[in-house]
Amino acid sequence: MLQIYSVGGFDGVNRLRHAEAYSPETNAWRDVPSMNKPRSNFGIEVIDDQLIVVGGYNGHKPASNVETYDDIAKGWCVKSLVIICSTQEKVQVST
Repeated sequence: MLQIYSVGGFDGVNRLRHAEAYSPETNAWRDVPSMNKPRSNFGIEVIDDQLIVVGGYNGHKPASNVETYDDIAKGWCVKSLVIICSTQEKVQVST
C-alpha cells in the first residue's frame, strides 16, 4: 500500500523527531514512531521498503548518523555514521 511519510524537520524553534504517514487510499495521516535523533535538512530515500534518513542538522551541528524505518517492524534503527557530516544531504539509490 502506498504511503507518504513526513519525518523530522524544524518547527521554528526545535529540530524534530516526529514522523507520520499519509495513506492516499484512506485520505488520512497516522503517527508512526519518532526517529531516534531530532534533525532537519537531511537526505531521505527508500530502499527495500525501508526509509533511509541520512545526516542533516540536529540544532547544534551536522548530524553524522543514518537511521532506517521499517513499517512492518514499526521502528527506527541507527545504522551507521556518515564519513563526512553535512546538512542538506542529497541521497540517491543506485543499483
